[in-house]
Amino acid sequence: MGFALAGGTGSGMTVSGSRTNIVVRNGTIRGWTGNGLEAASATNSQLESLRVSNNGGYGIRVGSGIVSHSEASTNGAEGIYTSASTVRDCLAHSNGSHGFIVDFDSTITNCVARQNTGTGIITIYGMTITGCTASFNSGSGISAGEVSTVSHCTAKGNGVDGIVAGSGSTISGCTANTNTGDGIEVTSSCRVTDNTCT
Repeated sequence: MGFALAGGTGSGMTVSGSRTNIVVRNGTIRGWTGNGLEAASATNSQLESLRVSNNGGYGIRVGSGIVSHSEASTNGAEGIYTSASTVRDCLAHSNGSHGFIVDFDSTITNCVARQNTGTGIITIYGMTITGCTASFNSGSGISAGEVSTVSHCTAKGNGVDGIVAGSGSTISGCTANTNTGDGIEVTSSCRVTDNTCT
């Protein structure tokens, strides 16, 4: 109902222990010395319509579940950090490290990472990244782990490469422009089709 947790010591909200089926939605968490929302051991969580900003650590850190329609900005560490999850329609900008880190066998869709001090979007293994934009990050725009699919994404103006992918990955229908390093960089056994790099 539009809650606000504003300012204090430690994390703004902490889910203790290995909890399941936690739902947090429609609120603001800002100005804490630790993480904004700390739920690293929680599984099958649903986080929706959150605005998490100006915290000393992570904006949102959650084990697994769904993170949607949320914004993480100007946090001291990563904006959104999660594993085995679906992340969609989220924004991470101006964070002190990477915009998004999403682990193992997850999907990230229609998200925006911009002006983060690290890489815009980092994924670890077996990921699907679709319709995302990574722009003006100090590191690379999108860095995908092995056996990942990156499609219809845009990477522009990043400080290193536009899109990087590990072995066995597919990159298709993407645009990479005005990045300091390579537009698209892959390792072995990758398929790279129908992209535009300038």
